[in-house]
Amino acid sequence: MLKIVLLSAAVAAAFTLATSGTAFADPPASFTDGTYLVGTDMPAGNYVTDGTGSLSGSCYWARLKNDGGSGGEIIKNNVGAGPGRFTSRNGEVVELSLGCTWTLRAGK
Repeated sequence: MLKIVLLSAAVAAAFTLATSGTAFADPPASFTDGTYLVGTDMPAGNYVTDGTGSLSGSCYWARLKNDGGSGGEIIKNNVGAGPGRFTSRNGEVVELSLGCTWTLRAGK
């Protein structure tokens, strides 16, 4: 009987994951330099930085159609000093660089 209950719970969890499209058990709230697939590596949403932590005094982000690397994939990007923000959408690729920490704004 215990095996059936455990199997049922595993099937229910897999169904929930498959139908929700969200693969995060406990998504990180902040991200720094790297390339992330939105909806897999990082949740979609509004991200903000206060600009601290940057070695150059500037923060860079880019929203990309894919991770092809030719430059034609850029949807939108920005480099700027101080506070910044961007919104990511599922299926996009986000590139972050220059050392800033970007935090997901809950409920925004």
